[in-house]
Amino acid sequence: MSLIFRSGLLKFVGGNSLFAAEVFTKARIYFHGLSDPGNPAALFELAKEFSEKKRKSEIFIERLKDPALKASCSRFLFRLESSLNSVEAAVRDFQLPGVEGDEFISEMAFALQTGAKEIYNASASGGAGRSRAVLKAKRACNSVERAYRRAVTALGKRSSVSALKIEGVYKGLSDAGDSLDAAADATAGILCK
Repeated sequence: MSLIFRSGLLKFVGGNSLFAAEVFTKARIYFHGLSDPGNPAALFELAKEFSEKKRKSEIFIERLKDPALKASCSRFLFRLESSLNSVEAAVRDFQLPGVEGDEFISEMAFALQTGAKEIYNASASGGAGRSRAVLKAKRACNSVERAYRRAVTALGKRSSVSALKIEGVYKGLSDAGDSLDAAADATAGILCK
């Protein structure tokens, strides 16, 4: 594999995962109430930006000759986009009246941010560092699922209306974790072979 080609793959994975980490960071700030709670516009702008970035990435994927690599890159991009869409849906649910942040939302948002950064680290590392970074990303995504399960268990202590509203946020973040986990798997298929 040529150095230029490998460099293109690293930029593809690194650029997209770093962008996702930025979105997850903004979501985490929003959930913590550090930005204007009625205006998550910066996060939604980033989601639009990703659509443009995705088009460029799709052009890169189409130029790949190896069908297995092409499939891994497509799967990575699809799963990353799915993760970002799930976070965007969670933010929209968070805007519902009566929904407040809690430790579970904070934990899930932090784990998503960590997972995306570790996927980026996989693209920036060499050799065994790539595999370790992918494993750390998967571990972070698994912690999203664990936090989700604890959160759903704790929902029994809330009123039914409040529980339904916040469960949508929990579910969106859990879905984002599942998709990011699949993106980490695809990253291994792209970089660790």
